[in-house]
Amino acid sequence: MRTLISVLAVFGFALPAFAYTEKQEGVLNNLANAMAFDSVCSTLQLNSEFARLASRFHDVDLEDPATDSEVQKRVAKALKEREGETEDVLCRAGLHLFGPEGERVPNLLQEAQAAAEQVPPSQEPAPPEEPAPSSKKVAQGAATPDAGSSDLSRVITVLQDMGYRAATDNSSTPPAIESKFSGIDSRVQVLNCDEGTTNNCGMLRFHAGFDLTDGLDMKSINAWNLDKYFGRAYLDAENDPHVDVVVSMVGVNDDTLKDLVEWWEIVIGDFKEHINW
Repeated sequence: MRTLISVLAVFGFALPAFAYTEKQEGVLNNLANAMAFDSVCSTLQLNSEFARLASRFHDVDLEDPATDSEVQKRVAKALKEREGETEDVLCRAGLHLFGPEGERVPNLLQEAQAAAEQVPPSQEPAPPEEPAPSSKKVAQGAATPDAGSSDLSRVITVLQDMGYRAATDNSSTPPAIESKFSGIDSRVQVLNCDEGTTNNCGMLRFHAGFDLTDGLDMKSINAWNLDKYFGRAYLDAENDPHVDVVVSMVGVNDDTLKDLVEWWEIVIGDFKEHINW
């Protein structure tokens, strides 16, 4: 089936609606509606990183030409349905549905940052000195933390700013952060850091384990891994289930960290339901 879908995409055929699961339909519709608000409301903008994570989580390939075409059709439909409404009404509706506390999908839209004040050419500051070469590659154009900052401290600060408890466990190397998400004890680790430090870390891992009286069967684990793109499940030696998410920290800023935390909450909530916790 996946091969057939790929062939259809290559030859420009739009995928029929039945090619998507119910959850994928929800992702496409919500994304299209948010994009419609973004296109007509100057005070709102699509949270692209959040949209990308949501799409990956439900195995929606936004880079597939057929999927992109489908999204654009739904954007046009959403705009048609709201034709005649003022920008003010549209902005308030977008904020209500998809804003930071949105009723439908929180954080899919974010309030646009005020335009940066333009500095007259004669007053432009001199470009900063070029930093010394780093052994770690950084995605071009990505906002990065200070080179000497501790990624562990940065993650702790982000968690605490979001209202989470963040206790440091120094028994592991590098140290881990212990917290609760959806009521479940979890560990957050920064990995592949500069030797002996928690600086310039390459990876971030969220992990939670569940102690079940009778353990869990591999069939349930395989079903989760087949259906979910974001969140890897596995069994330990006692057949207790675990789930984790491992992502790159290269170029990840604090806003993206917050998005990852929110998606870890979603993963934990879905996994609890999957294993009947």
